[in-house]
Amino acid sequence: DRDVVLAAVQRWGMALQYAHHLLQDDLEVAMAAVATDGLSLPYASARLRSDRKVVLAAVEHQGSALAHALGAAREDRDVTLAAVTARGEALRYAHPMFRTDKAVVIAAAKTWNAALSWAAEDLRKDEAFVCQVVQARFGQRDELNAMADSASTQL
Repeated sequence: DRDVVLAAVQRWGMALQYAHHLLQDDLEVAMAAVATDGLSLPYASARLRSDRKVVLAAVEHQGSALAHALGAAREDRDVTLAAVTARGEALRYAHPMFRTDKAVVIAAAKTWNAALSWAAEDLRKDEAFVCQVVQARFGQRDELNAMADSASTQL
């Protein structure tokens, strides 16, 4: 029964995995599931895993849900930015074209130290860009020096 499944996924998004395949293809049911738990995205139908609205809702909740996006949603810059902003580690699941996008890599680096390891090789070799990433992740150089001074006086 659709109402039962809808109520279930509103409480526990992962309940979508137990729903009939027709309900896994129901936009309202899938949206309720991913709004509750973005990692329920793989249990939505392939059609909905390609739907920008569904995938965006999932990655805003859990950036790593980007791994389960399909088609145009996987190639959507706004979806990717939302994913890496929510969880920088989502960069590892980003379409390769976004690993060359400086803004996407910097957004990922703000919450994930290893973001550069998933950036395109050209960006990893760009010294000025690497400095931008470090600054985005750790703040201004003066702030870093102040933190280091504070830490050394506490020892």
